[in-house]
Amino acid sequence: MLPTRTFTLLIFLLWWCVAAAQLPNDLIFQRYSTRDGLSDNYIFNVVEDRQHFIWAATFQGVDRLDGVDVRHYSLTDSTKTDAQPSSEVFIDDRGEIWATRNANLFKYDPIQDRFLLKSNMKSNEFNGLNKKVKQKFTLLNDIPNRCFWIARETGLYRYDLNTEHLDTTAIRSFSTPFKIIKVNPTTLIIATNEEWISYDIYTQKWFRAPKPSTEWIIYSTKPNQWIYCDTERRIWEVNFRNGQFSRPRLTEINPERKVIRSITTLPDQTGPKVLWCGLVTGGLALLNPENKNAYRDFNARCNEINGFHYRRIFHIFQDSKHNIWLSTDQGLYRANPTKFRIHKELFPFFRKYNISRVRQIVQHASEPHLEWVANSEFGLFLYDKVQQKVIKSFEMPGVKGLTRLNLRCVMVWKICGNVQKNWAAPSE
Repeated sequence: MLPTRTFTLLIFLLWWCVAAAQLPNDLIFQRYSTRDGLSDNYIFNVVEDRQHFIWAATFQGVDRLDGVDVRHYSLTDSTKTDAQPSSEVFIDDRGEIWATRNANLFKYDPIQDRFLLKSNMKSNEFNGLNKKVKQKFTLLNDIPNRCFWIARETGLYRYDLNTEHLDTTAIRSFSTPFKIIKVNPTTLIIATNEEWISYDIYTQKWFRAPKPSTEWIIYSTKPNQWIYCDTERRIWEVNFRNGQFSRPRLTEINPERKVIRSITTLPDQTGPKVLWCGLVTGGLALLNPENKNAYRDFNARCNEINGFHYRRIFHIFQDSKHNIWLSTDQGLYRANPTKFRIHKELFPFFRKYNISRVRQIVQHASEPHLEWVANSEFGLFLYDKVQQKVIKSFEMPGVKGLTRLNLRCVMVWKICGNVQKNWAAPSE
């Protein structure tokens, strides 16, 4: 028999887990649009960087939200396309920001404060510069292997993030690809309009299997398994075992036959099994594979009070503060489980003096409550997060400001009796 104290602790942990997975009765979303500074209301996806900025890929490029202002970054190239521009933004394992637009890959340079086209991608088969881009382009951010997997009609490519070099693979042609997923640490599944293709990233072996006509949605629910929608909006499940595809199994998910545009799970909000589905029309739908009616009332009320019935939801994302972001064709929406505290709100000093061009923030080596803040307009600050005030500021003689903190010794300051080395590289 368990001791009373242990039993009480187990009950408390069980209650906490259940409570953490519950949603509020009224999930209210706040809308961000061009009136709030976005470059366009057509939002493809969003990500969060290590400084808690929100980056949104839009019809016009990439926007960065800091809670007070929105900064726009264009993705400039010479590509000419007959199709509607398509953008997406990614974060790699080192926190660097990447973006795609049509068939081109860009990387954010914090020193120049802009996105740079990766000009070393000169493969005639891949590069979309100076020609019309008509092929479908899809990318998988493979964080454990520090690479991007890129599928086009001309084949599968691997972009190494360490060398920034593009390599071809044994797969040299596709029917139109629309999605890459990773179903286990070594296996990619590429979905095209005609077939499934499995690819082992280590042995480089691959094979094709015909697939039924489907909508353009595929999602890996757990290792070696994924789901997809057919043209009748039914959801099927496929397993991958011993290098073979199982026969698709019809599930009870999506009994109302809604047209699904995106699928994800938010484990911190509703556990690992509940699917958050963005719809083509009809807004947001939460689907529980084990109980098809579990969220019926919640879905109806959420879409009604937020006016989602005529919104197309492309992407669903939850940030580190548990805020839920919806990327739609009518703006960016943020839910209210917690208040969206933007980076600048951590620094009231910035708002007081209208400081916006923060280049980098580095934690003090010996005092964790202190941070060094490099600013391109005013110089270097030592900021106390607890007292919420600037302890010291350092102006760089003869320069406008700082662009970064560099790991090269330029100067040494003595702070509060302790020698603390800090490296600052002034802007040119």
